[in-house]
Formats: sequence, structure tokens, C-alpha cells
Amino acid sequence: MHRILDEPLPLRMFTLVLLVAGYFWIYRPAEDHLTQLQISTQHMTERAAFGEALLAKRDLYERAAERMRTELSGIAFDTNNATMMATFLDDVAAKTQAHHITLAEVVPDHDASARTTLSALTLHVHGAYEPVIAFLSDMNTMHTLVRLDALKITRLSGDVHAGQTPTIDATINASLVPIHTDTTGPLE
Repeated sequence: MHRILDEPLPLRMFTLVLLVAGYFWIYRPAEDHLTQLQISTQHMTERAAFGEALLAKRDLYERAAERMRTELSGIAFDTNNATMMATFLDDVAAKTQAHHITLAEVVPDHDASARTTLSALTLHVHGAYEPVIAFLSDMNTMHTLVRLDALKITRLSGDVHAGQTPTIDATINASLVPIHTDTTGPLE
């Protein structure tokens, strides 16, 4: 009987040793590994949030850059358009003077809803028939490419039968067409 009482104590001790060994060899390393996984997950979540913030800022900066490119191209268009208009007006003044006709009015077409590469305008010139026709014919020698959209000629005064030279009004609807030149290539 004594032997039966002694056996459970070593068995209990063995079970206790197994439990303690299991805690240090299996449970504790698994718990440390789980803690490391939680820390890694937290770092990855922080990095993902940082990456998303960077992407959002990149999108914001790309939109701002695109807006700036659009504004700059508009400024370049306006600058080219103004230069083209000034050159055209200089040419018109010189040619009306050369043909002895009067430039009565220049009305630019400011249609902001239809922004195109053309600058539309209306010219009114007064003079005798032959000089006005010569002026119209001479428009193809201007420094700016001019497209005539419409022409309306009306008599202002004068009577052909009485020997007076009739004065006419020519209403010219025209568009200035920009000529694009590539200045990035080598000069020849």
C-alpha cells in the first residue's frame, strides 16, 4: 500500500515539470511571436496610412500642377493672341493709309464660352470702291494669317450718275489664325 501512495507524487511532479517546460518552451515563445506579429501589424498599418497620405498629397499636387499647366498655357495663348492682334492692327493701319481709306472701327469678338485658337474680329473700313477692294486683296500680304469669314459692302454716299465717287462701307468679319512654330528644334 505504501507503494501506491508513493507513485502519485512522482507522477504529479512529472506533470508539473511538463507544464512548466511547456510554458517556457511552447506557450511563452508562441506568446512572444504573437506580440511580434501584433507590433508588425501595427507598423504595417501605420506605413499603409502614411502611404495613403502620400498618394493623396501626390494626387493633390498633380491636380495643382495640371491646373497650373492649364493656366500657363492660357497665359501663353493670351500672350500670343495679343501679339498677333497687335501685329494685325499695325498692318491694318499701314495698309488703310497706303490705300487712302479710313478704318472706321475694329470690334473684337470676345466670346469667352468658345475659346479657340482663332481671334475673331469685325473691321469697318470706308472709302472708294477700288481702294477698298485693293485693301481686301492686300490682306493676304499681312504678317498675320487672316481668314475672311464674311464681307458686306454697303454704299454710304455718292451718286455715280452725278459724277461723285461713291463712298462704301465694308464690314469684314475675319479671324486671325496663329501660326505655330517649333522653337525647340535646331535652327537651320
